[in-house]
Amino acid sequence: MSEIPSQWKNLVEIPVFPRSVFRGMLEFIYTDRTTVSTEFASEWLRISELFQLEGLKAQVENSLGTHLTIDNVIHIFESALNYNAVNLRARALQFIKT
Repeated sequence: MSEIPSQWKNLVEIPVFPRSVFRGMLEFIYTDRTTVSTEFASEWLRISELFQLEGLKAQVENSLGTHLTIDNVIHIFESALNYNAVNLRARALQFIKT
């Protein structure tokens, strides 16, 4: 294995996220708010978990929890399980039960 060039030693590798999710995360960091779409539910939870942005995670859980539908509730429930989104998991489970 070759040596890492010195100009690359301070680089941070960021996993691939949809542009709107990454941009939304940056918007949240600078303004403390963003617009969350249900289209990328798991990506929103993953990015907030990866970068340990509890405020973003709470906003994502709240936003996704208010946009539950028959078509998306299973996907959102699975994402909530995968990314330890306790409040969202409870809301999705309640939606499923009713």
